[in-house]
Amino acid sequence: MTAYLPNGYLDFEPIYNSTVPYWFINGARGIIGKTYGSLKYAKDHNIKIMYMRRTQAQADISSNPVFSPYKSINRDDGCNVQMKPVSKYNSLICICDDEGKVQRELGYTCALSTISNIRSFDASDIDAVIYDEFIPEAHERTIKNEAAALFNALETIGRNRELYGRPPLKLIALSNSNDVSCPIYQELGVVGVARKMQAKGQDLWQNYKRGISILIPQNPPLHDKKAESSLYKMTKGSDFSAMALENEWQNNDFGLVASRPLQEYKALVHVGKLYICKHKSNGSYYVTMHQMACKHTFLDDRIELSRFRAVYPWVYTAYMARSITCETETCELLLREYIRA
Repeated sequence: MTAYLPNGYLDFEPIYNSTVPYWFINGARGIIGKTYGSLKYAKDHNIKIMYMRRTQAQADISSNPVFSPYKSINRDDGCNVQMKPVSKYNSLICICDDEGKVQRELGYTCALSTISNIRSFDASDIDAVIYDEFIPEAHERTIKNEAAALFNALETIGRNRELYGRPPLKLIALSNSNDVSCPIYQELGVVGVARKMQAKGQDLWQNYKRGISILIPQNPPLHDKKAESSLYKMTKGSDFSAMALENEWQNNDFGLVASRPLQEYKALVHVGKLYICKHKSNGSYYVTMHQMACKHTFLDDRIELSRFRAVYPWVYTAYMARSITCETETCELLLREYIRA
C-alpha cells in the first residue's frame, strides 16, 4: 500500500530506501506533494540530487527564485534554498545563509533536452535524479528519441558506480496522468501495465528483475478536499478533472489490442519492430513484435517507412477501418507511427 505522512503527502522514505532503483510516480495532481516530498526528503537526509526537467526553458524557470520548487520548503522549514547558476545549462542547488553564502550543497539542475551538451562531467556525488514532469502535456512537443535521451542521461550521471560497489543511481520520475503512451513508457514496454493499474485501481507495480516500480496513488487522503475546491467543482466531469483527481490516463484509446495465437498467422511484412501478419484461414490481420519468418523487411527510418507506406497502403486502410488487431498497446502505438505520413 502507498504510505502517506500526517499532512496527507506521499511518504518518500520507502521509495528512497527501496532496493528498486527506478521509480515512476503518476497522478494525483497537487494532492500528494510529489515534487515537494521528493525534494524535501533528499534535503533532510543529505541525498545529493540532480533535479531534471524535460526542456531547458523549464529548468531555467525552475531555477528562478520566484518559481523555485523549493519555495514552499523554504517557507515550511525556515531555510534558504537557492539555485545559483554555474553554467549556461545548470544551477547549483544549495542552502545559503542570510547573506547568500553557500552553507550546504544539495545538488544541481539540468534539462533532458540539453544534458548531452555537458557530457563527461563528473557527477559521482549525485545519488538520485528527480525527473519532474517526465510525461509531456498534450500541447508539448516530444524530444527526439526522448527515452534514449533519458537512458543516456542516467548513464552519464551514474557512470560505472555499480562497478565500484556503489548502489545504483536512484531515479524518481514524477508526472501527472497525462499521456500513457509517453515515449519513456513506450520504450520500457509498460504502457499496458500503467493502463491496467489505473483500470484496476492498483497502487503499485514492481518488476524486481528490471528494477522498475510504477506508483499510481489511489484515493490519497486529500482527494475529497481537493475535489471540493473551486477549480474542481467547475471542471467536474471533464477530462482535466479525471486526469488530475482520478488518475485517468489521457490518450488511452487502445480498442484494437487483443492477444491471438501466433501459430494461426503468417507474417506478410516486417517493418521496424513490428510483424504484420495474416490469418491462415479467415484472412484477418494481426500485429506482433514476436520474431517471425518474413520475406519483406523495412527499417524504421524516414525513407524506409515511406517505402513501406507506398508498398503496403492497405495497412493504413485496415487500421482506420479497425480491421486489424494489435498484440499490445506498444504494437498499436508503433503501428500508428509507421503508417503516419
